[in-house]
Amino acid sequence: RELVTENIWEQRFEDIRVLPGRSWAVGDLIVEPGICVDGLVTDEDGVPCADSIVTVRVAYLFLFDRNEFQLGSPWTVKPADDGRFELQLAPGICRLIATAPGHCPVQRLVNVGPMGRITIEPMALKRQWPVRGIVVNSAGQGISAVLHNAETRTKTDDLGRFDLSGVGPDDNRVLVTADGYAPVSHHLDGPHMLWRVELTAQLEIVGAVVDAENGESVTITELSLCAVTRDAEGEIR
Repeated sequence: RELVTENIWEQRFEDIRVLPGRSWAVGDLIVEPGICVDGLVTDEDGVPCADSIVTVRVAYLFLFDRNEFQLGSPWTVKPADDGRFELQLAPGICRLIATAPGHCPVQRLVNVGPMGRITIEPMALKRQWPVRGIVVNSAGQGISAVLHNAETRTKTDDLGRFDLSGVGPDDNRVLVTADGYAPVSHHLDGPHMLWRVELTAQLEIVGAVVDAENGESVTITELSLCAVTRDAEGEIR
């Protein structure tokens, strides 16, 4: 049965939830019984993670221009008390993300083959680091700011204080931004209970671009800003 058409990349398909052990026919699309995929969610000590959740997203389209998969809507499964879970998936690519309160998420990209049972590598969740502190300006005054990492976006209070979650050994980069201030990025090496982040106010540069011969204004199509230094002889580089 031919399923691919010339304009396949321009079509959009709704997700189809496949129940285990049955075949479903949707128009010309035949969905066969799923392949069993099982796994285990633990903490970094190998103990089953309480309250863990595994989020599943199936790839139904590959975008060549961006070199990435287009993923369907997520759905979740709750592992058993021993941390084990089992899924019924159609052959193809899927992404599994295991999460639990107080732990950093772990994801796996699984290539589900057409036959046989698949057991994925255990998903060991590392504990998050507690990160608390304050964002200040150069005068030492607390300011409103936003702290970003891969999984979370946290706003400070009006005094600049924050309690950041989602930071751990595999996700330790934190970007701090605030209106009117230059952003800063830090890589943390462990828990921080009183982290002081100082932001520098941005400088406003005002100028004009004119024609060198007649002095008339010229429309700017691109304006670049780069850092410059002076060498030992005073030459600008």
